[in-house]
Amino acid sequence: MFTLPVAGTEIAVHRSGSSNGSGTPVVLLHCSAAGARQMQVFAEALRDRFTVGPLDILIPDLHGYGASATRQGAHPLRLAHEAAIVASLSRHVGGPVHVIGHSYGGAVALAAAHGRPDLVRSLVLIEPVSFHLLQGGDSRDDTLLAEIGRVAGAVRQGVLTDRPEAGMAAFVNFWSGPGSWEGLSQRARAAMAQHAPQVARNFQAAFDHPTRLHDITRFPVPTRLIYGGRTRPIARRIVELIERTLPDVSLRIVPEAGHMAPLSDPCATAALAAAQLCLIQPNPVTSAA
Repeated sequence: MFTLPVAGTEIAVHRSGSSNGSGTPVVLLHCSAAGARQMQVFAEALRDRFTVGPLDILIPDLHGYGASATRQGAHPLRLAHEAAIVASLSRHVGGPVHVIGHSYGGAVALAAAHGRPDLVRSLVLIEPVSFHLLQGGDSRDDTLLAEIGRVAGAVRQGVLTDRPEAGMAAFVNFWSGPGSWEGLSQRARAAMAQHAPQVARNFQAAFDHPTRLHDITRFPVPTRLIYGGRTRPIARRIVELIERTLPDVSLRIVPEAGHMAPLSDPCATAALAAAQLCLIQPNPVTSAA
């Protein structure tokens, strides 16, 4: 692990694959209430399925997670602050990077590539929670935004009333299915509850980002979208809208997965992501994906 200063905040970065920084650089961005540690199995599966040479996989702990500090300052956390981590890592390796993001990490990845497309070689978005793209949409989008708004409200209320477990129960059961929170060990629940304040900040960042669909119609970065066949309607809707809008995009599905595909089905999800990376590399090996 090494640390990288990003706008005054120390960000922890974990490496998977090459220990000396050689290989194709890939930045892997985790979801809310998680960290780099939860992405290690997916990272190993990705490395095993990349057929064009070694990978240098960089997995930062986003602001407030793992070994990274919580961002301090007068202004609330924004996706732009998280996207700055990608820009800093690109400068660190000396050139553009492939970026793979899941859920909140997917929203960060899209924001990073939109803001600095010159620093992102390709993009893999696994159910990005880019809620801001639903704003100004039709009645279906309004309904989906209201639904996720209630989940965000439960997390925020749990923080404000010093009952973070209640808020995180709503969060986990929404994304992973009813009873998922109750199925966790007491230790796991306590760990998740500690993330509640940062999850609330993540929700706000995903709602408040100013980018709309019409802003990405000329998006220049090759993009692969991945979603689980059993995911939530809002996640599928965001993926559908992005697919309709981006000029250079492909869509793949992990049929038996829900929203947490990189954790529940790491091998299948990594195969689809690795196939996209291989397509962008020189002399790609033909892939069935």
